[in-house]
Amino acid sequence: MQRQIGIFAVAALLVFSFLGASATGATQQKVTVTMADEGGRMVFRPDRVTLQAGVKAEIALVNKGNVKHEFAVYAMPKAGTSREQLKDWAEGNSYFKDIEVKVEGGSVEVEGTNIFEIEVAAGKSAEVKFTPKKTGTFEIGCLIKDQKDHYTLGMKGTLVVK
Repeated sequence: MQRQIGIFAVAALLVFSFLGASATGATQQKVTVTMADEGGRMVFRPDRVTLQAGVKAEIALVNKGNVKHEFAVYAMPKAGTSREQLKDWAEGNSYFKDIEVKVEGGSVEVEGTNIFEIEVAAGKSAEVKFTPKKTGTFEIGCLIKDQKDHYTLGMKGTLVVK
C-alpha cells in the first residue's frame, strides 16, 4: 500500500509538472548562431535552427569571422532561382515581414517597417528578438558579395518553425 502511494505521488508530481509547464509554456527560446569564414568556406553554426511558433525567440548572432556577414531569413527559393535573383527573392520573401523584430547590435536593412537582413561586423555580435508566427521551412543566408560570394561559399542554412 505504501509503495502504491509512493508511485501515485511520483506520478502526480510528474503530471502536475508537465501540466504546469504546458499551461505556462516555454517563455523564451534562445539560440546562438556563429558566423565564420575559415578554410575557404563561410558558414553558419549551427546551419539548422528549429523554433516553436508563438514562443518568444532570441537569436544571438556572433561573427567570429574576419569580414562582415549578414543574417537573412526568407522563403525557400523556387527551383531555378539564380544567384543574381536570390537577393531580390530573399528581400521580397523575408520571414520577418509583418513581424515585430527587435535587433540589438549589428546593422539592419529595413524596407518600410520590415527587417530584411541583419549585418554583423567582424568580431561583433547582435541579438534578434521576435516571436515566430509563420510555420514551415525557410532558408537562412548571407547574401554578401564582396571580394567573395558568401552564399556560394557555403553560408546558408535552414530555419524550421513548428
